[in-house]
Amino acid sequence: MRQRKPYSLDARRQWFAVVPDTDNGRIAIERITGQAAHIIPYSSGRPWIAGEWPDETVQVISGPAGRVAVIGQYAAQSEALRNWSARLRSTEDLDSATGSLPGSYHVVADFSGRIRIRGTISGLRRVHYCRHDGATIASDRADVLADLTGRQINERELALRLVDPVVPHPLGDNSVWRGVRTVPADHDLEIDAAGTHRELRRWRPPEPHLPLTEAAVRVRSALAGAVAARTADGGIIGCDLSGGLDSTSLCFLAAASEAKVLAYTGLSSDPADDDIQWARLAAARMPGIEHEIVPADEIAPHYSGLTEPAEPFDEPCLPIAERARLRAMLRRPCERGVRIYLAGFGGDELASGSSCHLSGLLWRRPWTAATQMCAYRAMFRWSWRASLRTITRSRSYASWFRTLTLHPAQPADPRETVLVEWGYPAALPPWMPPDAVALVRETVRAAARDAAPLAPDRSQHYHLTCLRAGARIVAQFGQIASQAGTVLAAPFYDDAVVEAFLSALPHERATPWHYKPLLTSAMRGIVPAESLARVTKGGSPVHEITGRRTHWRALSALWEDPWLARLGLVDAAQLRAAFNDSQRLDDLQGTFHRTLSAELWLRDVAARSGQ
Repeated sequence: MRQRKPYSLDARRQWFAVVPDTDNGRIAIERITGQAAHIIPYSSGRPWIAGEWPDETVQVISGPAGRVAVIGQYAAQSEALRNWSARLRSTEDLDSATGSLPGSYHVVADFSGRIRIRGTISGLRRVHYCRHDGATIASDRADVLADLTGRQINERELALRLVDPVVPHPLGDNSVWRGVRTVPADHDLEIDAAGTHRELRRWRPPEPHLPLTEAAVRVRSALAGAVAARTADGGIIGCDLSGGLDSTSLCFLAAASEAKVLAYTGLSSDPADDDIQWARLAAARMPGIEHEIVPADEIAPHYSGLTEPAEPFDEPCLPIAERARLRAMLRRPCERGVRIYLAGFGGDELASGSSCHLSGLLWRRPWTAATQMCAYRAMFRWSWRASLRTITRSRSYASWFRTLTLHPAQPADPRETVLVEWGYPAALPPWMPPDAVALVRETVRAAARDAAPLAPDRSQHYHLTCLRAGARIVAQFGQIASQAGTVLAAPFYDDAVVEAFLSALPHERATPWHYKPLLTSAMRGIVPAESLARVTKGGSPVHEITGRRTHWRALSALWEDPWLARLGLVDAAQLRAAFNDSQRLDDLQGTFHRTLSAELWLRDVAARSGQ
């Protein structure tokens, strides 16, 4: 795709770019935006940080040896923030300083022309960079940098976005724009005075050694700090109160603050969905909050508004089918002046646990591993053959990675799907043509040579993989919320909260006998016992099926001449045939959503580039 005109920068779009203190850096900023709404200069007068952001989200702290900019969600008047200036004497001091400041934010430090840029370990706040005229330019948005690299799409990376459910690490972590690289979430980007760069490892997962009771104390403290980072400055705070344990925990923590709390629950059109009963039960026990029920007829069906202009996402937006639903849920909070909206995203990835720990546990605590496996097998109806084969297999991550063949997706036999290794098997869309299949498999084979896990412990690796996959979605939800007029906050993705959950013994954080035992233990005494007793989870296929039926014509039109087919990533005829087979599409829902998000993103990129 060739650039026809500058990419449009919407008024509510939030972004920032960091450039070295050189003339090339100044020229790069001018080429990206012409004139950014905000520019923080070096002492030389050249731009240091430029972009679009609400005033309250950025603070610059000066110390004896340099300056640090904090960009994101934090308590602006906190003592921790005020104490930074005394601590920061070099970029190496960032680790101790950032660890004491709750919230979710980017950090940009400048010490005598040596710049360090940091996102979050979950990947919710990412760092991208490119080379331009001999200088390294960084940004929190890959598409901002694509203006400097010619806006060419990387078909290989886009093809990886079609893999379901999650493309294995380290694949899929990079940008879909040619010439733009994404910094791994556990690394910092450093740019020196000459404009050259390096990536530095700055975080490793904690040793999962704490028993449940001790880990629960850490989780409780981290979550309380994360919520306080959003509520300490007062104002009107919105809370998603779905009735689930994650959102309910955040609501109770927010209700104890000085902020005015408005809680919102969307009413489902599925009479079997019991979220509303649990939400009402929790709201009745929260002092001082207002609880609003959003009627089902106010919430748009799935796939609504797909032909409307989209927010400019820097990669395919997986939750695009739910965009109109989220906008509808945020309409009332925005009308009430809610400045920030808390949601329980990330709670499932951290608190639900998995059976990944069983294989390693077998050699340390064989009786515990055996009893848990038997219980999991009974719950999920695993076959004995599959269970024993997988739990006794002790393969390295590289060895497991080399076995990935990425076959076309098809309905799985739950009796043979046993998640106790490094992750779920990844599958390709059945409508992907042979050349694209070969491209993806070639990429997997190349990556297998150096494949390393995110953590030595299988359970930690799996949860970090899921957390980072979820972070991409939540970041896009955040963009949608920003366009609607508020700020989305996901405290479970804060660094301190992630570390607290990962510190627990895996076999106590996840058991087949208790639902989210670590979060339940952490919230005891804050959340009433009757709410902690919930073991069901809301959600219904009714909304998906109804939305697809309602918007069948608009969806069908997308597959008449898909842009993905122009790039050779889908076979249009096979895609149309699958789309017209409702039963098959139900079985391939995740794969279809990935294809849809990529198609809509390509069309939006083309429209904004004048093609």
